[in-house]
Amino acid sequence: MTSVHIAEPSISAGPPLDVALVGCVDDHRRAEDLAGLAAALGARGHAVTVYTRRQGRQTAPFRDAVSYRVRDIRLGAPRPLSDGDALALSGELAGHLDDAWRRSPPDVVHAYGWLPGVAAQLAARRQLLPTVQSFDSLASPRDANT
Repeated sequence: MTSVHIAEPSISAGPPLDVALVGCVDDHRRAEDLAGLAAALGARGHAVTVYTRRQGRQTAPFRDAVSYRVRDIRLGAPRPLSDGDALALSGELAGHLDDAWRRSPPDVVHAYGWLPGVAAQLAARRQLLPTVQSFDSLASPRDANT
């Protein structure tokens, strides 16, 4: 069985992949979703690496990561960020991902969410890596009256 290196996508049937998952864990629900996806892919034999911004101590859903690796990237203050602050760091995150993937390129990159997607797409495009992007919601104004 050939193992594939994944940077976080949802893959159905096929040979194991090396997957790079890129996600924002400032929101606990998103972190749990990302950890669940990583664990499920790892359980199917894929080599999964989750790339996420370090927030001081490791985020709870990733503490017991047995079937996947977590790469904490130091960006900004070690606390949850507003969307505006996170967007301002997306170029720097793309640089970290680009460096990591030059050393060990994944077979596929899966970006989970809007802001991680910006960084993942920038880095993956430079190296012609295939990408998948998932969105957990559609954007809408937070103060919409409808």
